[in-house]
Amino acid sequence: MMKKRVISLVIVFTLLLSLFTVAFGESGTVYAWNDGSWKNSANDSWNEGDWIPIKVVPNVPDVMEITPEAITLTVGMEYTKNGSEPIGFDGGDDWEIGTDSPTLGYTDLGVSIGVTGPIKFTDKNGAELLHYVITIPGESLIELVAQDWALYGKVHASEAGEDNLFAGGTVGSGASSWNGKNLQVEYVEANQTVSFGINPAPANYCMTLDKSVDEDTVFIGENVTYTVTMENTGNRDLYLDFTDSDGNSIDEQEYIDLAVGETVTRDFTTAYETAGLKTNTASADFYASSTAQEPEGTVSDTADVTVNIVPSYSMTIEKVVDKVAAYVDEEVTYTVTMVNTGNQNLWVEFTDADGNLIDSNEDFELLEGTTETRTFTTSYVEEGEYTNTATAVFYEYEGASISKGSVTDSADVNVTNEPTYGLTITKTVDDGDVYVGEEVTYTVELVNKGNQGLDIGFHDYDGNDLDVYDEIYLDGGATTSMAFTTSYGETGEYTNTAEATYYDGEQTPVTVSDTAVVNVTDEPAYGLTITKTVDDGDVYVGEEVTYTVVLENTGNQGLDIGFHDYDDNDLDVYDDIYLAGGATTSMAFTTSYGEAGEYTNTAEAAYYDGEQTPVTVSDTAVVNVTEAPAYGLTITKTVDDGDVYVGEEVTYTVVLENTGNQGLDIGFHDYDDNDLDVYDDIYLAGGATTSMAFTTSYGEAGEYTNTAEATYYDGEQTPVTVSDTAVVNVSTEPPAPIYSMTIDKVVDDDSVYVDEEVTYTVTMVNTGNQDLWVDFTDADGNLIDSNEGFELLDGATTSMAFTTSYDTTGQKTNVATAVYYEYEGASISEGTVTDSAIVNVISRPVDPVYGLTIDKTVDDDTVYINDDVTYTVTLENTGNQGLGIYFHDYDDNDLDEYDEFYLDAGATTSMAFTTSYGSTGEYTNVAEATYYDGQEEPVTVSDTAVVDVNRRTSTSSTDYGMSITKTADQDEVTVGDIITYTITVKNTDEGNLYSVEVVDELVGLDAEIDLPREGSDDDTVVFTVEYETTEVGILENTATAYNSRTGTKEATATVIVNDKPAQGLPGLSLTKTVVGDKTEFFPGDIVEFSIVVTNTGDTILKNIVVEDPMAGLYGYEIDEIGVGMSSDPITVSMEISEDAENFTNVATATVGDLTISDDANVTVGDTVEEVDEIIIVPVEEETVPLDVPDTGAIPMMLVYGLGALGVGTGWSIIDRKKR
Repeated sequence: MMKKRVISLVIVFTLLLSLFTVAFGESGTVYAWNDGSWKNSANDSWNEGDWIPIKVVPNVPDVMEITPEAITLTVGMEYTKNGSEPIGFDGGDDWEIGTDSPTLGYTDLGVSIGVTGPIKFTDKNGAELLHYVITIPGESLIELVAQDWALYGKVHASEAGEDNLFAGGTVGSGASSWNGKNLQVEYVEANQTVSFGINPAPANYCMTLDKSVDEDTVFIGENVTYTVTMENTGNRDLYLDFTDSDGNSIDEQEYIDLAVGETVTRDFTTAYETAGLKTNTASADFYASSTAQEPEGTVSDTADVTVNIVPSYSMTIEKVVDKVAAYVDEEVTYTVTMVNTGNQNLWVEFTDADGNLIDSNEDFELLEGTTETRTFTTSYVEEGEYTNTATAVFYEYEGASISKGSVTDSADVNVTNEPTYGLTITKTVDDGDVYVGEEVTYTVELVNKGNQGLDIGFHDYDGNDLDVYDEIYLDGGATTSMAFTTSYGETGEYTNTAEATYYDGEQTPVTVSDTAVVNVTDEPAYGLTITKTVDDGDVYVGEEVTYTVVLENTGNQGLDIGFHDYDDNDLDVYDDIYLAGGATTSMAFTTSYGEAGEYTNTAEAAYYDGEQTPVTVSDTAVVNVTEAPAYGLTITKTVDDGDVYVGEEVTYTVVLENTGNQGLDIGFHDYDDNDLDVYDDIYLAGGATTSMAFTTSYGEAGEYTNTAEATYYDGEQTPVTVSDTAVVNVSTEPPAPIYSMTIDKVVDDDSVYVDEEVTYTVTMVNTGNQDLWVDFTDADGNLIDSNEGFELLDGATTSMAFTTSYDTTGQKTNVATAVYYEYEGASISEGTVTDSAIVNVISRPVDPVYGLTIDKTVDDDTVYINDDVTYTVTLENTGNQGLGIYFHDYDDNDLDEYDEFYLDAGATTSMAFTTSYGSTGEYTNVAEATYYDGQEEPVTVSDTAVVDVNRRTSTSSTDYGMSITKTADQDEVTVGDIITYTITVKNTDEGNLYSVEVVDELVGLDAEIDLPREGSDDDTVVFTVEYETTEVGILENTATAYNSRTGTKEATATVIVNDKPAQGLPGLSLTKTVVGDKTEFFPGDIVEFSIVVTNTGDTILKNIVVEDPMAGLYGYEIDEIGVGMSSDPITVSMEISEDAENFTNVATATVGDLTISDDANVTVGDTVEEVDEIIIVPVEEETVPLDVPDTGAIPMMLVYGLGALGVGTGWSIIDRKKR
């Protein structure tokens, strides 16, 4: 007696935040029979071990306006034996979304879902179940909108039995075990179906805002950049009212569209002119839309920067005297005022001297912002001009070895025994550039430079309203000043003149004067207009349209303008523009639109007025985009039966489809070779379809052609005709019945190992003209033994596949046979066809080898947001054993794919996965494959591919480029040396660059320049700067150039700074000789002297000064003489005068504090008669003797007398006497 096992399937669903209903098919029960086949009402051909899918079908709208909540389903499966005892059931975790297929196959849609389980569960009635929890994210539901889809869970039952629910295999392993063999997944559809509804998720408006700063401690004037990052963390798009302010120069407001999951950043750079704690606040009110009146919320964040004063070490010194003219023995008082003008305390070494009685030295501390005064009173016993000089050397602190600088000032006193007269006048103005109506003050200072009081007539005038006269008495040496304030009602250049007249000791009038100039201009005015136009306001889809923007500066001040041009499509252009006062500029932007509709293009320009208040002007242009007219028509003619008898009716069908978007007036004609002749006028709307049917019959045998024609006019009013035909063969007698078929048997591998699976495929074709009933058998003498009866229609084809394996070696023959009959139940067959396939089964290798390689590649490793990217994985079985592989592919986003498959020894397979990313970042995709080696140990191989996702940026039609280079005049220097850097900034492309910021912090360079397009006269700017080295080491100096169109470019120059060599002791010798063998000279003769300087010390000597006053040589300088080296000979000459006697000529050489000398004696003979005549004679430069040692110094020019060397002429001036 057959014992029937019953597996009842109970599916329990829990759907969070949704309502659903469960609707099973006619039967919710799957039956298992002892004879080894699974059966249910939907499919009676399942075998033991087959996967049994469970299908869940959603009820969702075709359009989903907002992202719904994720759906969570808990699925429980209950299995019982004879209604009470559990049987073995191992459940797979392979749940996936596929097409809603009415057949036995479906397509995996690759949508991301989450699966947890299975988990063993016992309900309140004692039934044992497996629970799976399946989560479908809201984003996946959006992907599936307007698709017919279902959720499939594939589970598998086994016959392990006993009392263990999981005895059939390892739960969650994704594979089953049956008779020690791996089972292949067979996608079949059960009749269990569940439907449920999806409700939208409640709106969640939320976002985050983060404010950061690149440096939290800076000096006054140093740039600092704040960064604001905003992310939409809710499930609705947001409209932001964003502000950023620091109470200084940053005061920004911007309206931003922020999509779900999108992140935007904003950078703001500024510098502070005062010290203290500065707070920058960013805030965003977020709205549900741009038209919403109330915000959904507000987020804000701050960043603090501590601004410190840049250390400044500086002071001033001023020396004044109470009288500039005094008599002998009359007291005068000098006053010295010293002010610490920096922000640090100073240690001061002070000296004051006048070369007479004053000689003061003093050290003291001068605190930040304080003033010290010193006075010195003296008198002079002799006439003369006396200068009193005060000097202050200041240091960071007492005892510092390096000073921060020095200041000096002096005052002069003229001391006489007799009356002296003199007057100076100085005119200054407090502001040389003012506006109309703005006050300006002129100051006049009069100084009596003599020692006598003066009656002065004074006059001050400017050619406008200022005209002042005055009479002034001014004591000897005294000073007085006057100030005059006025304003001007018109623009122009005004000169103010001050004149003073006095009488000297001879009662002669003397007038002195001075002027000051003021430039008067109108007050600054700010204004900007913007005009947006479009070349065509009505265009077709894909047709280009050009917007033009005109900006006019209506004020008299140059403006730095932030410009933005955008539309409802892809146009989004930013630019920074400088526009001079009164100037006009224009820009053009060309685009096209891919869909019909009304598009608004907006141009905005923002600038700051005189109060540093931001002002924005804008204008718009509207374009109406329509589909371009398209014309097209197709015609299709079919017949219901192409072979009929005489008198049998036949029906022709004509289908017309308007493939354009314009309605058509159609002239239609249908006719054949017999009586059919139909005309009609038809109107067919764009995209519409219509059909017509015509029935007729034929009285004679033959072949008849039926033609349908349709004519319409296109956009050029040109007639266009389309046609189609159908042919009918009319015969007088029915054809003789033909009963025939073919059978073909193939195998996927004709050589396999023992226990390796092999699949036979049988294909049968009805080649006759009658339907057949087929009795089919397939057997291989092993496990395959199939018997089946079925109908094979006229012209039809059917295929069957049989998979098996063999446990013994040898040649195996699989035979398929089909006996075909006229109808089911016929006792006599119409024929038999048969075919076979042979497989050679061999033993597996004695030493099995297991190995697997995996290779992951990506088609593009740099993409934009939402661009498709495809990963390809290639697996190669490098062993000699087939492998059962568990495969997993996933990334940092939504990609999460599992699969199980078998890979033959030596075989290779590839898979491709396409995805996209909704936000920027670096994403890593990982592929993993696990198999079991000969020791049944799991082995996993993996590989990765990385993709960088960027945000697509707007571009204009102009290309911008810039380069910067930096060079140093020396590669290696000694500490304290001066390095000269050359910085070159060049425009390297077609677009003009404005407000390029060039910065070199090391040398204090901070400049803003404009660079016209490449090829212009001024497309390159060169800076030459110097830097005194202070530290030993490798000095890397970087210069940067920044422009909003090109970003930051940088260049670095590297110089090695060496320590100073140890100082040696200087030593110097000088040798002076008379040139030639002559021992006696006479008046009128020329005597030449040679001077050679030698370095006798152990340190290099520089800047050695050589002088020979008698020969007219003064201040001749030798650049450098190396240790133990000598200079090139210096030759000087002089002429013996008429009254000359024997004399000695002395030359000196000085370096630092060291001076040495040598002389040469000249013997003079009888005198000659003197004739005064000055003759200029060319003098040849003497060649340096070959045996003169090389000093390492630059070769020096020979020197010939009377200062010819100083003027560089190479000529001597000779006072020649005649005998």
